[in-house]
Amino acid sequence: MLDLSLTLMKYAGSSIDLDIAFVTAQFDQRISFGSDYPWYTPEAIEERVAPFLDPLPREKVENCLSRSALSFLNLPIGE
Repeated sequence: MLDLSLTLMKYAGSSIDLDIAFVTAQFDQRISFGSDYPWYTPEAIEERVAPFLDPLPREKVENCLSRSALSFLNLPIGE
């Protein structure tokens, strides 16, 4: 499991963005985005992650935003 929450915000605009785009498309079931609240708001994360998730199918977006984390924690995944 790879939590990209802090990396996403801390290295915005760097070459790491290319890596984030790659892993969201290829490894959506193994990554998670969160807000790292109180350092970043959920709205700030949502705005920052949108360019990476917008081109992806809905299932991959849901994986990146919640399903992979729920699966990792063995919590029920809602339909």
